[in-house]
Amino acid sequence: MRKIMMVLGVAALLFTPSAAANDLGFSPRHIIEGEPLALKGTATHRLAGILKICRAALYGPAGAAGDQLHLYDVPKRLEIEYFVPVGKDRLVQMAVDSLETQFTDDQLLPFQDRIREFHKLYRDVGRSDRYAMTYHPELGLTLELNGEILGSVPGARFASTYLAIWLGDDPVSPAMKKKLLKQS
Repeated sequence: MRKIMMVLGVAALLFTPSAAANDLGFSPRHIIEGEPLALKGTATHRLAGILKICRAALYGPAGAAGDQLHLYDVPKRLEIEYFVPVGKDRLVQMAVDSLETQFTDDQLLPFQDRIREFHKLYRDVGRSDRYAMTYHPELGLTLELNGEILGSVPGARFASTYLAIWLGDDPVSPAMKKKLLKQS
């Protein structure tokens, strides 16, 4: 029931009737601190299968298996391009709801300060805006908006936990996760 309420809440928060889609592509590779990352997969998230909300791309080392990439302590990048305007508070609430669905309070407790710190970095997004969450073992999880670095939060376990919002066992969109990880 909680999952259904979360999906309905996200749908209500994100629906914008005047939104238009923007199908910009993603680069086939990305370099983080001199380390090349390959595009693992792309996906488009649609509300009720109709309205395009966002499109995402996942990057990781060429040899790393995509299905568990978020768990590895290796460089990785998740880019999300928005087709509709979404407020900072909506983004944060969606992240909190997803984390609370996937993890117990005890599992999240060690990361609460880092989660709050990361959420302070978020800004409102408009159509065609692109967030990127990039993890590097030496830098932590970095948040960028349209190429501007907003800040970083350290910790491999924090990054793995936070990226579970999209790539974990019970992600915001299982269909999006499947395509990002190119699972059949």
